[in-house]
Amino acid sequence: MGLFAGLVSGLKERIAENRRDVATALANDPEVGWVSPALALQREEVLPFLRQYAKGRLLDIGAGTVPLREALGPNVSRYQTLDIERRTDNLDFVGDIQDLGAVIATESFDTVMALEVLEHVPNSGKALAEMYRILVPGGMALISVPHLSRLHEEPHDYYRFTGYGLRQLFERAGFEVVNIAPIGGLFCFLGHQVALLSMGATWHVGGLQQAVLQMNKWLISKPAMFVDKLTTRDKFPLGYLLAARKP
Repeated sequence: MGLFAGLVSGLKERIAENRRDVATALANDPEVGWVSPALALQREEVLPFLRQYAKGRLLDIGAGTVPLREALGPNVSRYQTLDIERRTDNLDFVGDIQDLGAVIATESFDTVMALEVLEHVPNSGKALAEMYRILVPGGMALISVPHLSRLHEEPHDYYRFTGYGLRQLFERAGFEVVNIAPIGGLFCFLGHQVALLSMGATWHVGGLQQAVLQMNKWLISKPAMFVDKLTTRDKFPLGYLLAARKP
């Protein structure tokens, strides 16, 4: 049992390390995004959604290692970042989304963006109130949240969302909901787990990277996205995108 536990622990560490390497590679080669359905959806659906609504001075909340600094298009005149901890020197603000009063002034931004963040926030009502406060009138909140997801960032993984729940939360916070869109589906969720395992176990082997990428692209990511659009997206979405306006 001890040997098995050690092997599992070692595999988890290798997968985590290889995921970081994939994120680094993705910054230099967008094709790497096809290694997983979830990553492919970021490029194929999330980024176009963000570019449609993002404008002016934008705050990326929960920015992590700041992968989107150059990706949001010409309508964003200033891109700034915030996270609860500093994971990169490129971070502009360190603070808790539930209480930004000491960090971000009222009506400072035209757009706030929080991608895969709200599930990690204990009090989403406080978080939305802070987004509302720091937006100018007419400003936009852009959100992505999971619906199907494995546990992650434990123990700070608190919620999963439906489109109905998102609308209720944002309208109660005073926002006008402009668009709620499901992304992915059951096959993307299952495919991502398979892709994560294959990539995580082999990405450190240089000669296998392109083989794994092409296998995951053509046998997992593209088929999963196609089938989900036809069948499971409405009832089993991987997650949701939301755009909401401060009146």
